[in-house]
Amino acid sequence: EDSSNLALGVIEAEKYFRRSIKVAPEFGAAYVKLAKWYNSKGNYAEGIRLATKGLNVKIPDYYGLVERAGAYSNLHKDKEALADINRYIARGNGEKLQILRRASIYENLHQYDKALADYQSVLKKNYEDQVVFRELICLQALGRYDDALKEVNKLIARNKIDDAGYLARARLYSKMGKPKEAIADFTRVIELAEAVTIYKERAKEYEKIGRKDL
Repeated sequence: EDSSNLALGVIEAEKYFRRSIKVAPEFGAAYVKLAKWYNSKGNYAEGIRLATKGLNVKIPDYYGLVERAGAYSNLHKDKEALADINRYIARGNGEKLQILRRASIYENLHQYDKALADYQSVLKKNYEDQVVFRELICLQALGRYDDALKEVNKLIARNKIDDAGYLARARLYSKMGKPKEAIADFTRVIELAEAVTIYKERAKEYEKIGRKDL
């Protein structure tokens, strides 16, 4: 994890992980660390194999469930990923990061109601903009546009110069068939953080109200 010497560091890391397996082949943590190493390289099949090994030795490391879930998710095996992350959480590891991981998997499975419940449980403990944006995606996927509007209004109220918040609301207004409100928010986004794509999105809203000149 030494960013100043990453190329050599990963080589050294692999060497010592493999040495530790030779020294203590029934110690699961070494397999799981090596699984993480392979997952970081994109070799998810080997990551799964090693994480599974780390879970099935005499001294298992249950963080292997997290590493294996991540590998499964990257291979689009979301049902398997969900089973692993649920097993890990069931062992009393329901911290924020794992709940967010599970919510992301639920989204991949289009189980937006369950993803929403996880995001909202996180927000009750710690309000974070990025989690709100995930919440908005789920609410819209469930067709709950009015609830989504309430949540994005809360977000903007907390930070009135948050261009991402105005952008999220502008796109929501567009989906709700409210072009005038969308135009107002797109205009605010342009004032805060000008971007070509926002002009294009605002142009579409002008077309909806018959103002092709604008």
